[in-house]
Amino acid sequence: MSAQPPLIDISGLSVGFRGRSGAMLPVLHEVDLAVCRGESVGIVGESGSGKSTLALAAMGYLRHGLARLGGAARFDGQDMFALAPPALARIRGGKLGLIPQNSGQALTPTQRIGTQIAEALRLHCDHDPATHRTRARDLLAQVRLPDPDTILRRYPHELSGGQQQ
Repeated sequence: MSAQPPLIDISGLSVGFRGRSGAMLPVLHEVDLAVCRGESVGIVGESGSGKSTLALAAMGYLRHGLARLGGAARFDGQDMFALAPPALARIRGGKLGLIPQNSGQALTPTQRIGTQIAEALRLHCDHDPATHRTRARDLLAQVRLPDPDTILRRYPHELSGGQQQ
């Protein structure tokens, strides 16, 4: 564990939904998790055990019907459940994101990869639009994808599952 403050700090987080009887049924119960800059963490569990719910809650997002019952989820010291939507939008995608297991479903099949990355940059970053293509190429190179210029021109179905992630 690092001496620096956690970048992601989940403390006592409980999430649940209202059952047919009206009682709140827990999905997550008093979860604690701290992740510092530079650390990698894997969350494992059976299907339906709450892995995705935990990851989304770390971003201040709960699926329809779920409610935070207690605890906190902080990113870089900011309470994700207390932030206004514009502040959340600046963090999500700009600094914090989720890569789903089947990321191909998150991509628009009729748009080239370069167009989709440029759109994400436009929505979540302060880059000059004229630099989006260069920035997209740099991002693909950072994750060691071969020939970023070719990938930017491809459609999602032309990439492997790992490349889509």
